[in-house]
Amino acid sequence: VHDRPIARPVDDSVLRVAAGRELLLRRSRGFAPAPVPVPDITTSVLAYGGDLKGTMAVAAHGQVRLSQHFGDLASAESRAAFARHLVDFPALCRADPETIACDLHPSYHSHQLAATSGNRVLAIQHHHAHAIACAAENGLGADEEFLAVVWDGTGYGDDGTLWGGEFLLCRGTAYERFAWQRPFPLPGGEKAVRDPRFAALGLLHEAGIALEETPLAGRLTTEERRIAKTLLARNVNCPRTTSAGRLFDAVSALCGLCTRNAFEGQAAMALEFTASPDPDLPAYPINAEGPALDWSPLLRALLHDLPAGDLATVSRRFHHTLATAITTVAQRARLPVVALTGGCFQNALLLETTIARLQAAGHHPIWPRRIPPNDGGLALGQAILASRLSTQ
Repeated sequence: VHDRPIARPVDDSVLRVAAGRELLLRRSRGFAPAPVPVPDITTSVLAYGGDLKGTMAVAAHGQVRLSQHFGDLASAESRAAFARHLVDFPALCRADPETIACDLHPSYHSHQLAATSGNRVLAIQHHHAHAIACAAENGLGADEEFLAVVWDGTGYGDDGTLWGGEFLLCRGTAYERFAWQRPFPLPGGEKAVRDPRFAALGLLHEAGIALEETPLAGRLTTEERRIAKTLLARNVNCPRTTSAGRLFDAVSALCGLCTRNAFEGQAAMALEFTASPDPDLPAYPINAEGPALDWSPLLRALLHDLPAGDLATVSRRFHHTLATAITTVAQRARLPVVALTGGCFQNALLLETTIARLQAAGHHPIWPRRIPPNDGGLALGQAILASRLSTQ
């Protein structure tokens, strides 16, 4: 008789400590559905979030409540639980949503599900939602202008390409794409997400560096090299991306730390945990003066250091370089508040190093603490933006 049906499944929450504070990676048991105050919320919205780390959010009565974690919406079980709670969760929050918010990506299950709701649907750009979620958690007003550094694996851009290394100037319900990481191709598309070696091949191709000049050459079979070379030469199934997550994957593969992602973020985690504890190691060169942050000088310098085999130093310098580049772009943007969010900022070393450099340059960095920087916090930003857009 103890084995009763579960009305509301709630996973354990997961957090780590970064910059001396908690950083929630999965917000569920013990935290959800605690509200986030957003005083200007006047219309009721149900936000569907994204397909990874699925959550939903209800905006109503001057606050937003973010649901528990439902997991990735790739399985039938997760989709069924998510669909049930699209009815249950608003009722729990005593709200009757007038508007539905979802991600801009047309292939997301959550986007397609929203289209069948029968309500007014507002599709919200992925990285803008991340930025607004971070701002709301940190108490920024609706009209306060700030620079958002949103780095993650993948998000659907306004131009139909894959974004993921974005610098957005945000104010109210509008944003401007101020800068981005230099795009590069992903041979094999999704294969390059699962296999960081293929992300590295795209990086080398974009920079004009021969595979034979790198340690990666010995980590690929003849057939793998042939397939990747053909895809890149013909530009077939090679979507271009600005993704910082894929940049981490590629560098991890070049360092020989991870050649297969057995789970999401494995390659980037290997790079983070390999890094030297020395905070005084110099950054590699990088060109952060234009709108496209050019990582090619960093790549060439890093490859020059790899034969020495000191991966701890290489990794630490790589992280320092990205933190320096973020600070350079922030100085050009001339805004005091800089939001650091997106899945890449689950990396404590990247987060802490960037915070320190921004503060030294006179900026006020903010970052998520009780709302995940990853896609688990996406619904919060969607709900806020949709509510504000509904009143315009």
